[in-house]
Amino acid sequence: MDLHTERVAGRRPTEGDGPAYRTLLLDPEVERWLRPHPHPRFTAEEAEVLLDRDLRHWQDEGYGPWVLEDVEDGTFLGRAGLVHATIAGENVVELVWALVPAGWGRGLATEVAKGALGVAADLGISEVVSLTMTENVASRRVMEKAGMRYVGDIGHAGLPHVLCRASIRSTPRGARG
Repeated sequence: MDLHTERVAGRRPTEGDGPAYRTLLLDPEVERWLRPHPHPRFTAEEAEVLLDRDLRHWQDEGYGPWVLEDVEDGTFLGRAGLVHATIAGENVVELVWALVPAGWGRGLATEVAKGALGVAADLGISEVVSLTMTENVASRRVMEKAGMRYVGDIGHAGLPHVLCRASIRSTPRGARG
């Protein structure tokens, strides 16, 4: 199931998306929110591991993170989607996203987050969580604008994070326009 919003097209990743994943993860501005100092920098090999994990998630679950592209010109914008995760000892479906800096500040992450929650409803997923580091105010705003509610602060990956949740009301497949 692909993602389509006004300005963003999300498609299932392919094995050929390694360069896009490296572009995203190895960007120092993106990395500071995904793996801040003093953690080691991302490597090209880790980008490939993430791509492989996303490909497996799609194969096993029928959904997962999308490769995001600008609908007008096909420019790579990032990665976002729904993944199974364990957060604070709980098995959950997590909404994840990371955009290249050129996509920041334009409302694209919020647009994608809302679209992903719509896909979750279509898939019959009843609840989605998302988290971000406590100092990442922009990502917290994305969660709030997408309709997620603040649950609390948690430790995740050795860092303080904010956890938000959205209860999803399912809709019959095909009911969304």
